[in-house]
Amino acid sequence: MRLFIALNLPAELRARIATDVLAPLRAQLPGVRWVREETMHITLAFLGERSAAAAHEAHAAVQKIAASRHPFGVSLTGLGVFPSPARPRVVWLGLADAAPMHELYGALGRDRVRLELPAEERAYHPHVTLGRVPPHAGREVSARLAPALSAVQFEALVTFSSLDLMHSELTPKGPRYTTLLAALLTRLEDI
Repeated sequence: MRLFIALNLPAELRARIATDVLAPLRAQLPGVRWVREETMHITLAFLGERSAAAAHEAHAAVQKIAASRHPFGVSLTGLGVFPSPARPRVVWLGLADAAPMHELYGALGRDRVRLELPAEERAYHPHVTLGRVPPHAGREVSARLAPALSAVQFEALVTFSSLDLMHSELTPKGPRYTTLLAALLTRLEDI
C-alpha cells in the first residue's frame, strides 16, 4: 500500500481555501490541475509503497511520535511555486512560521530507520499543494503567475492536534486519500 504521513486540514479551512484561494486562481491560471478540496493537507513524509509489516511499523512510529508532541498552531499564508516562477510545477500555500512543522519533521527524521525513510536531498518546505502545472502549460502559466499570486491574499490560523498516517490510492480522477491512523498529539505538560 502507498503511504504518507501528513497533517490534515479541518474541513472548514479547506472550504475557505477553495473559495478564497483556489477559485480566483482557477480563473486566472487555466491549464493548472487544481487539487480537490478534500485532499488538502501538509505532507511530512512520503513513505511510498509498503508491505503490511512495514505499514504496521509506520503505524507504531507515528503513534510514538504523536505521543511525544503537543498540539500546535501555525498560520497559513503566502502563495508560491516549485521549483521556480520561470519553471512552475507546483502551486502552493505556505506557512508564516514553520518552526513547529520543522520540529515535527525532525522527529520523523530521528525515526528514519524504523520508518524506512530515504535521506532527503532537498530541504523540507512545508506547504499545502494547491495545483500542479503540466509541462505543456508551464510557459503560459509562468507568464500569468506573478500577478495571479499577488492578487490573492489569504491568512488563516490552524491548530493541529493529530499526526496522520495516510493511504494514497491513485485513480483516473486523481489521488484518493484515506486516513489509516489519526494519532493525537498528546504530550503531557512537563511538571
